[in-house]
Amino acid sequence: MPATGVATSVTTLWSWQPDDGVQTPGWFFYAPSLENSSELSKYISVKGYLDFDANGKTLDTTTGFWINRVPPVSMHEIR
Repeated sequence: MPATGVATSVTTLWSWQPDDGVQTPGWFFYAPSLENSSELSKYISVKGYLDFDANGKTLDTTTGFWINRVPPVSMHEIR
């Protein structure tokens, strides 16, 4: 898992690995819902994405990343 305590509103987390001459370029991918259903590794493999865990990838101040999340529900929507 790329981060401990990922917010429940996060649907996917992405980070681009550029061609640095060491690691294959591509998209790192994480989805809490797939991890919770034990399908994350399979999905990453089938889609050709890179696995945060398998590659020791962490997010830090030098890492660009994208987060898709469920928008918060307002009280107006609940009524």
